Parts: sequence; structure tokens; C-alpha cells
Amino acid sequence: MSTEPISAPPSMTTEEIALLGRKLYDERHRESLEEKHRGKFVAVDVTTGEAYMAEHSEEALEKAYNGSSEGFFYLVRIGFPAAFSLSSSPLHG
Repeated sequence: MSTEPISAPPSMTTEEIALLGRKLYDERHRESLEEKHRGKFVAVDVTTGEAYMAEHSEEALEKAYNGSSEGFFYLVRIGFPAAFSLSSSPLHG
């Protein structure tokens, strides 16, 4: 598992940030976090690979920003395929 900083230019698209963030999470953080911290949130800085964990998404992002205000962050809910899920239901009239 490499801990070398990652070069993430400011011109990265959101898709590129997401792909790099998922890769960093999978390679550097998943194994150590998923067994004991399922359900918490982690913001991964794609410029450094650093992970900032908290109970709530807003807290993880705040920690990340405080740790690296110039970073690009990928948010993960530990143990879940996505940080959030969306659903819809028909309107009843």
C-alpha cells in the first residue's frame, strides 16, 4: 500500500476525482476502516491520499477541509457502495 502523495491537477473533472478517490479508498483505507467503522463517513483527499473520518458526512468534510483546504475530496460511507442513496416515489393526488 503506497502512501506517496497523488498529483491531482485542478482541471480534474468530478468523474476523475470520483475514480481516483474510489481507487485511493480501496487501496489505502478500505481494509483498515470497514471492519470497525461501518456506517461512518470518510473524506479522502485525492491530492494526498489522506482520509478524514467522522460520524457524519459534514464532519468528515470539515475535517478534510481543515486538514487540506486546497484538496479535492471524495466522500465515502464506510461499508456502503455510496455515501448517499436517492429514491423517489410517485406523488399522490
